[in-house]
Amino acid sequence: MRRRPGPRWYAAVLRRAGDDRGQALPVYVTAIGALLVLAFAYVAVGRAAVVAGGARTAADAAALGAASATRDQLRDAVARIVTGGHGDLGAVLDGRWPGLPDPCEAAGAFAGRNGAHLTACQVDGARYTVSVETDADVGHTLVPGTEGHRGHAGATAELTPRCGLSATSPGTPGTPGTLHCDGGDFPLDPAHPGTLPSAADLFAVRLIR
Repeated sequence: MRRRPGPRWYAAVLRRAGDDRGQALPVYVTAIGALLVLAFAYVAVGRAAVVAGGARTAADAAALGAASATRDQLRDAVARIVTGGHGDLGAVLDGRWPGLPDPCEAAGAFAGRNGAHLTACQVDGARYTVSVETDADVGHTLVPGTEGHRGHAGATAELTPRCGLSATSPGTPGTPGTLHCDGGDFPLDPAHPGTLPSAADLFAVRLIR
């Protein structure tokens, strides 16, 4: 007849189980610690991605804002020339007009609306290049080298003419000419400045990098 295990056998089994649990505890603690480190790292990477995306958005807005501000000013110059009869309309249609306000002021305003500020702004002909830094940083993290990091980005926008001028013959009464734009033809009538094309009809604004 098979003998049943006695108290000593049960005691030995319990001791071995306790030893196994004691040996497994450090492994569990190490694994949980590693998971926490990974979680904090993912949080830091996520914050950095958000900050970098904000910088890119602000840079694009600032560059487009600078070019758009110039476009609006050039449209006003076209209206003044048509109604006043003085000025080089061809030069304005090419995007060349001295004395326009600094477009970097508009660029700074657009960057500010998107949570950033300008670190550089340059106008090279019809190209407007900006660099920005975000006002907010990544914040406190446990990942070395990421705490306090701010987003940086740059962008360039270009202003492109969309109209050409067909002038009337000297001494011919009527309009001073006709603008031939991508969106259609616009006769220039000094008596009706409201018929002039819009700034968007006169010039295209786009990001090039």
